[in-house]
Amino acid sequence: MQPRPIFIPLFVLAAALSLFGSTLPIALSLIPSLAWGASSGGEADGAAEEQQTEFYQYTDKDGVVHFVDSFGNIPPRYRNRLIVRKERPAARNTTEIKIVDKQIQAPVSFRNRDKTAQANLIVDTGASITCITEEIAARLGIDLESAMVVTMGMADGSMVDIRVTKVDSVSVGDRMKSPFKIGILPRFVTRQQHDGYLGLDFLSGFQHQIDFRNSLIRWQ
Repeated sequence: MQPRPIFIPLFVLAAALSLFGSTLPIALSLIPSLAWGASSGGEADGAAEEQQTEFYQYTDKDGVVHFVDSFGNIPPRYRNRLIVRKERPAARNTTEIKIVDKQIQAPVSFRNRDKTAQANLIVDTGASITCITEEIAARLGIDLESAMVVTMGMADGSMVDIRVTKVDSVSVGDRMKSPFKIGILPRFVTRQQHDGYLGLDFLSGFQHQIDFRNSLIRWQ
């Protein structure tokens, strides 16, 4: 069973700091109420308990979650709301992103029947619908002529007719929605180095934070 995060009250940390100073991590490990369910007795087979490294989690003023392996690396103003973990969060809780021309690009996977396609989409919470280019649509075997035509407002205020259809699934990392409605942008709209837009219709279903420092989406 995975250990649960422990929330340490400020007064406990303050007392520990005044008594132990720089040896606080050692002091914390000696407080029985903070133990990770360790048994007072040995294992039945007499094997030594495996040692685990502690990690400290805190959230800064910008909402970015940080993980450090030393209490001294936590800025003092964030020490009253840290979480102590025995291990880093699983990799599936993060997705690597790219920052290109001040825009966030995320890797997105599409599946339509027996066809799949990978795309780099701009993360755009102002977009009500996730859109892909005609090139990505072709890889998915989408018939543009059979797709419904709707008028969509662009960021610059212009109005553009796009095709709208459904695919079997859209996923970012382990986060997936299925089936999922997408828009297909005309070629004259997509002249930049990306494959479309990841809209609020996908992102609104998952709590997440953008970690700009480490170029990650952190899923909650």
